[in-house]
Amino acid sequence: MAAVNLRSNALNVLITGANRGIGLSLAKQFHNNGYNVIGTSRKTDAATIADLSAVAVAVVPLDVADEASISALPDRVRAYVPHLDVVVNNAGMYLQDKFGELNATDLLTQFRVNSVAPLLVAQALLPSLRASPNAAKKIVHITSRMGSIADNTSGGSYGYRASKCALNMLNASLAQDVKDVTCIALHPGYIQTRMTSGSGDMDADECARRLFKVIHGATHAQTGQFLHRDGQVLPW
Repeated sequence: MAAVNLRSNALNVLITGANRGIGLSLAKQFHNNGYNVIGTSRKTDAATIADLSAVAVAVVPLDVADEASISALPDRVRAYVPHLDVVVNNAGMYLQDKFGELNATDLLTQFRVNSVAPLLVAQALLPSLRASPNAAKKIVHITSRMGSIADNTSGGSYGYRASKCALNMLNASLAQDVKDVTCIALHPGYIQTRMTSGSGDMDADECARRLFKVIHGATHAQTGQFLHRDGQVLPW
């Protein structure tokens, strides 16, 4: 599947899990706003990445649950662009669970995908971000308000809540350790995607429009923050 042409002098963004849902809608938003989009997908057959290929300069394979795949990512990116300006860690998973039926495998799998993988992707791609001449380099973690301890009034979803809470903490630490990159954790809301079985209060395209506005406009004064899709700071 042919990718779109590389735009000269444009900012470069990498989005994980960009073949569907919020990730695909974000890829469309970044493309429509003049960015060169590098999308990742665990599967890269033509049918899986057809929509993404229409807006991305390249689609590279990435299994965020596989550390070797993450380690190979920088070389795969350099084959298409000399540096990155924005990294959006969007890939994630949700497994339904409830107390009394919990198991370690499901809990740890969600931590691996939702918490550990975004941090390792950020670590792997930091040199590519630092190679950019753009001063406003950004790492964005797509998290969830379900990871807020203060906002938890309904319980349940143990693995998902805990892994997103961990992601928020990892983003806060990253913001302290990587002072030259703006690091934000961004809540998209309850969105109509395959993860939610089509339920939600907003479609993915409208969500992505709002997320893009926050990402594009984020300043370094916001690094380390936990933000709503509409820009307001959320409670931890």
